[in-house]
Amino acid sequence: MADAHVIAWRKDLEARGLSPASIRRKLSALSSLFDYLCERNAVSGNPVDGVKRPMANGNQGSTPALGDAQGRKLLEAPQADTLKGVRDRASSPLCSITASPARNCAGCGTGTSRAARV
Repeated sequence: MADAHVIAWRKDLEARGLSPASIRRKLSALSSLFDYLCERNAVSGNPVDGVKRPMANGNQGSTPALGDAQGRKLLEAPQADTLKGVRDRASSPLCSITASPARNCAGCGTGTSRAARV
């Protein structure tokens, strides 16, 4: 197999209307297969190396993020007049700084803090 075959396959995927991200994943999978075969001396080289992959997502991240107003609302959500509320208000900024998933943070709808569950 030569890189011309991989390029022709990529063009076929593009003609079938696959998204750039799907094409990148398929090329990545094929490249991984050939890397594995190269390690086992089954093939002499990886024909996917050097084949240009379509741009996907540009410079834009796909991880959802909170806006300023949403973050402020989340930090102010716990009640300040209860013990759990005080705990949750203290731990919420830490969760936002460390980018912990909301399910691991106190005061984020779980009812108990992660530390209390451990």
